[in-house]
Amino acid sequence: MRDQNLRYKSQDNVLNVVDSTLVMKENIHSGIIITLDRAKGVTVTLPPSTGRGARYTLIVRTAPTSGDTTIKVANTKDVFNGSQAFSVDDDGEGATGFSFMAEADDDTLTLNGTTKGGLAGARVEIVDYREGYYTLTAFMTQSGSSVTPFSASV
Repeated sequence: MRDQNLRYKSQDNVLNVVDSTLVMKENIHSGIIITLDRAKGVTVTLPPSTGRGARYTLIVRTAPTSGDTTIKVANTKDVFNGSQAFSVDDDGEGATGFSFMAEADDDTLTLNGTTKGGLAGARVEIVDYREGYYTLTAFMTQSGSSVTPFSASV
């Protein structure tokens, strides 16, 4: 069952998000692929963490060019514990890899299409494994001087 208040294009287990915001719900978004298809960026808010093992897969379909794509928790109690982002530099001069770990209080992942990654094809896997805790793994390509995409912003 899909939330009728969301504007999206759905094909089987793929939800293509074209709006500026997506407020996720476990019973709707867990277990499907969510593509983020907006050059001005998308703000994705996860549901409160319950520890029930919900899995969320987000893939950047259109890289943000005039705004950031952010993935954040719903409240100040939840964090990205043990989370990692892996990035490869897209400078055309051979692959250079970067990895970033979330700090203990980080709750937001920002993809800007350049230094923080988020070019088309970036994939973010999120698991709700314990009340108050998500683990997040991001695989992406960035350009420019690489900086951490994690922050404590909620």
